[in-house]
Amino acid sequence: MTHELSWFKRLAPMIAVQAFLWITLAAFAYGPWDWPLRDPMQLYGFVIACHVVLLIGYLSAAHRTPAAQRSTLDPRRMLLWAIAATIILLPLTSYARTGNWVPNIVGALLDPGRAYQEAHAYMDGATNFATYVRIIASPLLVALIPIGVFWWSRWEWPLRAGIIGVAAAVVLITISTGQRRDIAEVVFIVALVSLGSHWAGVTRWSRRSMVAGAVACLVAVAAFTAYFMVSHVSRIGQQAADYGVNPVTRAAPDPDNLILSSVPPEARPGALGLLHYFTTGYYGLSLAQNREFRPMYGMGHSMFLTRNWERLSSDEGFIERSLPMQISEKDGFRYPVQWCTAYPYYANDIGFLGTVLLMFVLGRLFATAWLDLLGGRNVYALVVFTLLATLLFYLPATNRMLQDGEGVVAFYAWMVVWLVGRVRTSSPAREEVPQAA
Repeated sequence: MTHELSWFKRLAPMIAVQAFLWITLAAFAYGPWDWPLRDPMQLYGFVIACHVVLLIGYLSAAHRTPAAQRSTLDPRRMLLWAIAATIILLPLTSYARTGNWVPNIVGALLDPGRAYQEAHAYMDGATNFATYVRIIASPLLVALIPIGVFWWSRWEWPLRAGIIGVAAAVVLITISTGQRRDIAEVVFIVALVSLGSHWAGVTRWSRRSMVAGAVACLVAVAAFTAYFMVSHVSRIGQQAADYGVNPVTRAAPDPDNLILSSVPPEARPGALGLLHYFTTGYYGLSLAQNREFRPMYGMGHSMFLTRNWERLSSDEGFIERSLPMQISEKDGFRYPVQWCTAYPYYANDIGFLGTVLLMFVLGRLFATAWLDLLGGRNVYALVVFTLLATLLFYLPATNRMLQDGEGVVAFYAWMVVWLVGRVRTSSPAREEVPQAA
């Protein structure tokens, strides 16, 4: 007997995205810092419009029957390629990010702030062979965890151990650079894909497994939070962390603020760091809204594309058209240290009104990929869904997914393959997705 997908299952990803987006906006509006906004109505009106249009775009496709598309790629073969590519590139990755073939994990754990500064200084001054190799291999690298987790029940224990080992190695290299981004993304993607796999009937999780998984996620989140706090203090110093002065406006936080007062005193430095991470971008966006729109014709939504276009075209000053660069030079909102959300990057190419309309497209693609994942169970939709989820969850911060060469190549390569496959397979699925036990 077959069953229709419930509306909760259809809407679950967008519910999570919307909750996160509105929470970050509320944290900015009612947080511990007073932001000197030039035009609050302009900022909040734009952001709210983006949130609403994103939801409308998702709902426009959420009612559809999952497509019957099947990828021509065998998940096992693709997983083995991804594992092999990741293992081969581990020393190259360490060299590309730190200048060392073997990462200094212990030193980075003892002083993550120093590791972060040294890695950034090295990457800013060197573009090496390893960087380009990772860009070429990026479609394989981003597929490892989604494929490994989604078809987990198919793999024998040696292969499962390999997936866990390689993922752990990636996290350790991230720690060696003092970074936190990849750690959070691994936890996020594992949780998201595990849920999708269960609802798709590919890997059925027992109640005991779900409880164990939930506990593991909570432990991972707690460990990440602890590491975030330690690394935050290490980066800016204990005294600065205790004071919590806003690095953009130099304003001290309001100690009586409802958000801050609800956090234990010993955790406030880390809480301020997290708030700064996900809310400062809205202030950068407000500055960008008051700068001149200078069309960049498809090259402005990624600094990787912007820089390379300027080099290849000999168009000197092209990068200065970028809104993030304009506010860096004219408002002192330093790029890339300070973030301005993802919206100004899209606005570089299509303006802010076009960016609102883009949210409709992204929402529709997100819903379509989710339904294809549940119904078609194909590699293409699975990887595209995780990439879109990453893009959407970073909207309040920065253009994480499309900022560097790896993200651009991986995102557009998988998107093209998925969309071409959907065009070639237009018939609806004949089987509905069974309800999860």
